[in-house]
Amino acid sequence: MEKEKIKVDRRVQRTKRLLWDALVALILEKGYDKVTIKDIIDEADVGRSTFYAHFENKEQLLFSDQPHFFEEIREGIENGDGLNFRLIFDHALENRLVAKALLGVNSGQMIKEHMKELIRYQLQSSFKRKNKPSSQEERLKQDLFNEAAASAIVGMISCWIENNMPLNSNDMVVLCEEIVERLSKKCD
Repeated sequence: MEKEKIKVDRRVQRTKRLLWDALVALILEKGYDKVTIKDIIDEADVGRSTFYAHFENKEQLLFSDQPHFFEEIREGIENGDGLNFRLIFDHALENRLVAKALLGVNSGQMIKEHMKELIRYQLQSSFKRKNKPSSQEERLKQDLFNEAAASAIVGMISCWIENNMPLNSNDMVVLCEEIVERLSKKCD
């Protein structure tokens, strides 16, 4: 019985990996927005019912391989570690094709918005610990700052990926920190 369970778990893992790899390959080839479920199942050579046995849609498949990454970032923020750009860049360097699929020119706007939301969350958490805005105007300024910084950082990450990651993680972390510092001075 235990042997059967392990065998089934391996088959499920293999199927999910085939679907994930197919999605990444297709994003790189034609762009996220143009990829259909039919494209994915054809590329992975699995049936439609197999796809739907594991995922509700392509978005769920897209984020199925990355939850530990996003969890680590959120845990770092909640533990008081603050902004952890190094984790983002190290992860991208270790997973170049995935990074290019998720944040390169062929990635969809929805994917970049997800990354922006993650960075906004980091910024909000970081600033809540430093100083709590006392007025509605200060909260609005903080929200505008978070949006601008997150947009700039996601744009920079995307450019870095599209240029084949010419700078190392340390250089990219410094650039991100400079963006945050410069924008925060403008908001003061």
